Amino acid sequence: MPLKYTFLTLTTFIILLLFSKPILACPSARDLAGAGAEPGAAALADCLLLAQFDIETGSDVVQGSIYGAPETDLALVRAAEQALVRSGRTLSGLGELGLDPIELYISPTEYSMEADDDDTLATAQPVRGTAADGARPCIIAAFPILTLAEYKYTISHEFFHCVQFSNFYRGNVQSGAEWWIEGSAEWFASLTYQGRALSDQWVAEFDDVSATTPVTEMEYASVVFFWWLSQNFGNGRVIGLLNTMNGGDAQEETLASVVSEQDFLQFVTDYLEQNITQPGGRAAASTPLQDEIIEIRDDRDINLEARRFVAFRVLLKFACGGWDIIEQTRKGAYKAMRLPRSEWQELPAEFRSDSEAKIEYLLAGAATDGDGFSLSLKAVKQLCVPCQTPDYSAGPEACLIGEWHLTSGGMGAKIGKMLGDGPELSGVDYPDLDGLLTLRRDGSFTLQADDDGSMQTTSPSGGMFSADISISMEKEGSWSVSGDKLVQCYRPVKSILIDETVTDPEGGATRIIEDQYLGPKLSYTEKRQFTCEGGRLEIIQRALFAPTLEWVYER
Repeated sequence: MPLKYTFLTLTTFIILLLFSKPILACPSARDLAGAGAEPGAAALADCLLLAQFDIETGSDVVQGSIYGAPETDLALVRAAEQALVRSGRTLSGLGELGLDPIELYISPTEYSMEADDDDTLATAQPVRGTAADGARPCIIAAFPILTLAEYKYTISHEFFHCVQFSNFYRGNVQSGAEWWIEGSAEWFASLTYQGRALSDQWVAEFDDVSATTPVTEMEYASVVFFWWLSQNFGNGRVIGLLNTMNGGDAQEETLASVVSEQDFLQFVTDYLEQNITQPGGRAAASTPLQDEIIEIRDDRDINLEARRFVAFRVLLKFACGGWDIIEQTRKGAYKAMRLPRSEWQELPAEFRSDSEAKIEYLLAGAATDGDGFSLSLKAVKQLCVPCQTPDYSAGPEACLIGEWHLTSGGMGAKIGKMLGDGPELSGVDYPDLDGLLTLRRDGSFTLQADDDGSMQTTSPSGGMFSADISISMEKEGSWSVSGDKLVQCYRPVKSILIDETVTDPEGGATRIIEDQYLGPKLSYTEKRQFTCEGGRLEIIQRALFAPTLEWVYER
């Protein structure tokens, strides 16, 4: 079955693999474009053998022949011979690869891009069978419409197609093999003529499509992957990959057997950091595009997915402040880099900013498994981490600034009521636990408890026990306002001092003083409704399945 490629530029040749006697006339561009077979004699001009020479490949010496019309520019002949001989020297450094004789035909006419009846500029067709004389030439038809530099570079590209025919084609190559056929041929041309910009157009195409298109569904643009493969693992790894490939539906499975998931993720991160170079060290002229940008301002789920062998990337822009990241599910592998530049790693469980600038992470994902790449995250905004040190001297927060003394309500009063409602205790006066609240304009606060209380209980024999309790504790943290809510983030309370004297029915007193260490885990956040008018502050806390609490403060 013919394998047909549509080229997007004029830097294009035709290869025909034929198992028959050589063509004795020079084909025109239009005769060969898309034909995939020997054109009729009426369409041919007379051909001359213009040059014949040896091509050394390291493992063998094969004959190269160049044919053209009598009026063929000899500069083209010399350039074509130089390209074929130089490509042979490059091939000699890639191991024991075979090559059949090459016949290159310089077309006597130019192909016009304005012709709208056929936009196919090249075909490649391996033909089954072997000629009686054993000849198996690889035939190249070259169009003289390029600069000499482009001409040589493209001949080298087509030369490697001849190498592919001789070494890597097994049976009938089906559709789906274009990515390695064209990508590796472009890689070989850049290996032969190092430091050239002649593949930049394919790099630009890779930039455009790689965020959603698997490498295995590209054609020439896959050269970026082959550059990376040879740069990191050597040229032998490229040849090893080609030795495993064929056409059909097994392309991705075969690639997955050669390139690991972590390797492909490294390819993606190297591409995003523009660390990929062509043979010889010239940087690949890539400009990675971040087509997908996700803005995260409040709590939200982040669901990412891509097909296998896609160079997936997404730019995550978090609003300033602090964030918690919870990973829910993952398939494949990923790494993220905090911009403008940092180490690649998984997203931290917690991060924050120290300015009003957004926090940006560039995330790269990769998968070699058939399920593809997917990542589900939950981003939770830390309510009490401001973008920067606030100044609450104006605005709705200004009313709250100052010292507030508890006049009624509070946690202590609620505990006292609950204890007093029981039959065991009487005369309950529980200490206030939040008697003095100080809110400062820089967003910090302290909440102090320093109060006395008492309660009594009667023993089964009728004797009266009494207890005098003093509680001293200080909490601190940061505060902000969200609508009509006062948001307070408490830092860990390290200790609480309890001084209790218990008096028995005979008047004997026992004093218990305990400075209890609470540990570092008792940090928490409260979000309570408030009203502030003049010198009065009322705070109400409502929660499901819990009693409503109210605090009334005055200056």
